[in-house]
Amino acid sequence: MKHELIELAYRAGRGVIEASLIPVNKIEVVDQLATICRDPGCPNYGASPGCPPHVAGPPAFRAWLKETEAALFIKIEVPME
Repeated sequence: MKHELIELAYRAGRGVIEASLIPVNKIEVVDQLATICRDPGCPNYGASPGCPPHVAGPPAFRAWLKETEAALFIKIEVPME
């Protein structure tokens, strides 16, 4: 199943250049990173469904990590324009 997820990520296209499964015990959740979006302020704050304030935040992410064994990370290449 794990290798199937990685293959699916590559087949999906959309600029995927790297995909890997990371064990949750290797993922560090840093609360301060979430505050950077708000203070000093990202110019795109609230513009993406994957960013604050549309996501539950670090405490909810930590709870989610306890319920799973790995996370799929996808690196995409996005045109600058």
